[in-house]
Amino acid sequence: MKKILAAVAVLIVISMAASAATQTGIVVLANDIDYNLGFDFFAYFVNNGHNVTRATVANFDALKTEPLVVVLGGPDAPEGVGHIVDNLLEESDREFLRNAPGSNAMYVKTNVWKTPQTVVVLAGNNRQDTNEIAMEKRTEVINKTAAVQEEIAEIATETEIILTIEDETHGWATNNGYVQNIIYTMNNKGTNTIDAAIDLYIYELPSSELVYSSADVEPHWNETFNPNMNRYANITEKVTLAAKGNYRLELRVRDGTSSEVLASDTKEFSIG
Repeated sequence: MKKILAAVAVLIVISMAASAATQTGIVVLANDIDYNLGFDFFAYFVNNGHNVTRATVANFDALKTEPLVVVLGGPDAPEGVGHIVDNLLEESDREFLRNAPGSNAMYVKTNVWKTPQTVVVLAGNNRQDTNEIAMEKRTEVINKTAAVQEEIAEIATETEIILTIEDETHGWATNNGYVQNIIYTMNNKGTNTIDAAIDLYIYELPSSELVYSSADVEPHWNETFNPNMNRYANITEKVTLAAKGNYRLELRVRDGTSSEVLASDTKEFSIG
């Protein structure tokens, strides 16, 4: 009777969490077989204060961008889970799990469907092997939760710059090509003020040979850029190009004299 009540309590918690996964929670993708076999695995996380969202293939797209995702099952797991595992693992890992009786392993992937994100695959040759590795590695999975939260907190304090090329003008004059009036937008979702500097690069395609760089000259625009500021501007100087063909232009933003690129965007165009 106690076992039944405990199971009901865990299922209630998991059901409540399934309606909305949180950043401190754990999403576990499992088919019905591995879910039912893994009662103690799920209970371990709930009993240690973690929200657990059980996902199926049917609702996985809505949950797969959570910071920590655990996948139970090998490449041949039923109910569609095997197909997802098949895409996550290397061929050698898939062959190991399929061909070695009693085999199981934990595989850790980062930034699969979101950044930052940790995806943990707990897989075995059969359902018992999968449950065995899940129970063996459950403490490590909890440790991954803490590590992911630290990374999220660190990223939240960083400056996030978004640079977008909106439009440009290009063409062919008497003896040369040109590009000018490069219109771009830039916004800052971070908390830090920067001295923004924009650099322009142009590459000839398909060789990607650099044919123009403004990195060693005065930036086209540099001034204080405040948090949550939006900037719409353009580069009016005409850049001449020696030949007709295909090109890629790239804008990069730096903080003052720093060489670190905070954001960039590219656009391809053809002349002639």
